[in-house]
Amino acid sequence: MPEEDRETILLRGKEVQVGVKLMLFNPDGNFLIIKRNPEKYPGLGEKWDIPGGRMFPKEETVWDGGKREVRNETGLEITENEKPVFIGKQKFPQKPGGPEVTRLTYKARATGDVKLSDEHTEYRWVTIEEAKQMQDLDPYLKVLLDEPEIAK
Repeated sequence: MPEEDRETILLRGKEVQVGVKLMLFNPDGNFLIIKRNPEKYPGLGEKWDIPGGRMFPKEETVWDGGKREVRNETGLEITENEKPVFIGKQKFPQKPGGPEVTRLTYKARATGDVKLSDEHTEYRWVTIEEAKQMQDLDPYLKVLLDEPEIAK
C-alpha cells in the first residue's frame, strides 16, 4: 500500500491526514529544533521545525505515530513516565485537490542522543525566546510559541 494511502482517512466525506508534532524539552528547559533537508523537501525551504510527521490512522494511535516519527527523525525515545501536554491543533491544505491536513502538536520529554535521519541536516536546542527571534522557523511552529501550555 502506498504511504499516502496509509496516511489518509475519509472523514465526513473528506480525505484527511493527521500530522503529529512534538516539542521535545530537555532538563534545561530548551526544546529541539531540526532543519529540513532541502533535497528531501523541495519547495518547503530550509526551515527549522520540530520532529513529527503524518500518522497511519488505520495502524496506530496518534501518540504511537508521534513516537515513531520522533524515533525515525531524531533517534530519541519519548519519556514514558510523563504525560504529553497538548499544545494546539492547526489545519492546512496539503496541495490543491489533496487531502486536508490537521496537525496536532504536543509537548514532551525525550531521552537519548540525537541522530538525525536524512530528512534533516542540523539540530539545535533553543529557548522559546530564541525561537521567536528566528527568521527561518516554520511558520506553523512560530504561531504556537505563544500558547500558554508551552510554559507549563
